[in-house]
Amino acid sequence: MGWIELDAGHNRTLETANFGRSGGTLHPDRVTNYHDIVYMESGSWEVWEETTTFTLKPGDVLFLFQGRHHFGKQLCTRGARWMYLHFPRRPQDRFMSHAALRSSAEKPESMRVGLPSHITSAGPQVEQLVREIVHGFWSSLQHRRQLARVLLSQLLIELSRLSQPAASAQDVTLERYGGGWKRSPIAPSPSTIWRLRPA
Repeated sequence: MGWIELDAGHNRTLETANFGRSGGTLHPDRVTNYHDIVYMESGSWEVWEETTTFTLKPGDVLFLFQGRHHFGKQLCTRGARWMYLHFPRRPQDRFMSHAALRSSAEKPESMRVGLPSHITSAGPQVEQLVREIVHGFWSSLQHRRQLARVLLSQLLIELSRLSQPAASAQDVTLERYGGGWKRSPIAPSPSTIWRLRPA
């Protein structure tokens, strides 16, 4: 699984944001000229990026990097629903290994974030952010595009925050799980703490 490093600043533009629904279809076979974030609402969907396969289930987030080959080999489940966001790549956006990302993080830039390609069980806050971006994109609000940019920035920062180890004092992190990451509690409490654990 790859990792993505990109600028999460408010000046990113959205090309589109929308809801998807299917009675059973393959993921389109394509190489996009934009980044694609998919949030799976219900059902399941197998998506390939180059030679890596991801099985999306409710609550999962998949970041498909611009310029890479994306396709499907199996139909999604009937009635599957998802939300998606498309936004342009910047020259400094990079697709890399986790080790390369950690090395890069030693030279921090103001709004640079790193996140895995696939996050499982991203949580209700992520779902709400994606939903607000989609609704905002199509709303009649005067400043809807500016609002969408701010929310996209917040989403990228939240996805990055979710993928940080507990050692860096994050209150929520993810556990390595198969080809992705998932939230993993270590103790039930009113203020549940989450930590990174190897699979």
